[in-house]
Amino acid sequence: MAQFNGKYKRNGFTLLEMVVSLGIFTVVITVSISILVALNNAQLKTGRLQVVQDTARYTLEEMTGRLRGGTNYIPDPPGCSAGACHNINFILANGVTSFWYCWDQNTASIYTRYSPDNSLTCSNASSADIAASRITTPDVIISNLNFFVTPAISGSQQAMVTITMQAQARDPKLASPDTQMNLQTTVTRRKRQ
Repeated sequence: MAQFNGKYKRNGFTLLEMVVSLGIFTVVITVSISILVALNNAQLKTGRLQVVQDTARYTLEEMTGRLRGGTNYIPDPPGCSAGACHNINFILANGVTSFWYCWDQNTASIYTRYSPDNSLTCSNASSADIAASRITTPDVIISNLNFFVTPAISGSQQAMVTITMQAQARDPKLASPDTQMNLQTTVTRRKRQ
């Protein structure tokens, strides 16, 4: 150290000052990185939840729109009891085409099928069939789909179809109960029969 007017002048930091400042810097960086990681995970989870919401909303809108214009609602498989009717068949507004909403438990997806001659059902058509199209995205698991049909009572009530659906993110890291959605809607025909 250099001497100045009988006193020593310090140039630089002592070892203790360096260790303390390095420790404070390390704590600040560690906390900052953990906050950034938490924010990134929250953003990913929010994005996945948005995909689940968008897919569920689109799927329900697609189903309710066609069901409102349809007639002759038949839950499938035949003779299914409440809570076990995972598919539904009905006649489209054109009065001819048989239309199906099918829940495939293996792929956890919802498909549509149509058959002008009523020869196709959810169970007898292959996945490569041109008459089938998937209406849910691969990012979303449809873990349950049920159709409850209330038949029309002559003159006083129209037939109603209640749809219940359970959807969640397909990513196993994000498929927690808080990304799971349970939805229900009831549909009646637009025109009275």
